[in-house]
Amino acid sequence: MKKIIFISHDPLTDTIKKNFFLDRFREDGVHIEYWCVRHILKYANKSPLNNEISVPYFEEIRSEKVLLQLLEQRASDAWISVELWFNWDTVSIFKILKPYRARLFSIDWYGNMPAISVRRKIIDDLKAFNFVKLFQAGQRILSRKIFGVYSKLTGLQPSPLLFIAGNKQISDANRTVVSLNHHDFDMFLEHTPQDSTIVENKYAVFLDVMLPYHPDFERLGSKALSADVYYSKLNTFFDRVETNLGIPVVIAAHPKSAYKKEFGSRQVIKGKTTSLVAGSSVVFTHHSVSMFYAVLFRKQIVLLTMNEFIHAGAKNFAMQVIHYQMERYVTELGCTLINVDEPATLDFDAVNPAVYEKFERTFIRGNSDKPNYNVIKETLRLL
Repeated sequence: MKKIIFISHDPLTDTIKKNFFLDRFREDGVHIEYWCVRHILKYANKSPLNNEISVPYFEEIRSEKVLLQLLEQRASDAWISVELWFNWDTVSIFKILKPYRARLFSIDWYGNMPAISVRRKIIDDLKAFNFVKLFQAGQRILSRKIFGVYSKLTGLQPSPLLFIAGNKQISDANRTVVSLNHHDFDMFLEHTPQDSTIVENKYAVFLDVMLPYHPDFERLGSKALSADVYYSKLNTFFDRVETNLGIPVVIAAHPKSAYKKEFGSRQVIKGKTTSLVAGSSVVFTHHSVSMFYAVLFRKQIVLLTMNEFIHAGAKNFAMQVIHYQMERYVTELGCTLINVDEPATLDFDAVNPAVYEKFERTFIRGNSDKPNYNVIKETLRLL
């Protein structure tokens, strides 16, 4: 069986091609097809992304009928990589995939992350008398519980084979879990000192997450922060950093971004995040997974929150989740958390190598010395 069909809620991008080894599989004689089903799913972003690409093996699937037909025609001898959420929105697709379950697998680069405390979130909402947000959170929790019961009664299950970054253990007798290095670790290993010279002189770097425009907010049913408010506050803070530290803040732009003057006159660089972190003096971010590079290169990490994150309302619940996530990273890494709305001193906690090493081994590195591609290929027996 030397064929893989990828079924995803995302269109194809160069980043996806790289992270899922599509070109390497093809070079090794594995037949690859990539099917995007965003038009079938309620939660998926249907607007074209500025970084999506089209290749001969890419297909846009616009109906469940077409998906069923293509599976019947092409999937009899294929592995199927399912890169979808497993929830109410995808029930119909997982029903279609049920006959192929023995050959389903998923690669989850983001499933092994420090988890926030739901209890803490509920207590904070109670203290703030935010009963609308509590009610909506309760609805989401109840919906997940009911979905769990429904999926068991109907025999619906996610992919039985899961590749996941780090050393997370999943207590599910119906799934086989294979540990991988996070793809950022591969980029870290490939980095050379010469790659870190793209910015002259000393600088700080901000790992951009394109927060006001990120498609995940729409997927989650949450509103994002106003772009005007967000970039104004960030730029004011960066002005203060540059004045006090005497170094510029360079922006490592999100790959989906198309910035014009959101960051003023600051240097905005896309596609060079590894090198920018490697050459930086300090790394600013919110919750970007690219902060893994800062851990690997043992850089100071400063997490940036603001009042709109901390006191987010019911319609902006994901903003508060980001704040809780940052607090969890502070606990895990011993790094600094700054509210840009407060006149805090710019004193940053030093790197604790032992703490960074523990984080790296738990969340970033897998338990195999082999490259990720080899682990996946050998597990699927695509030799």
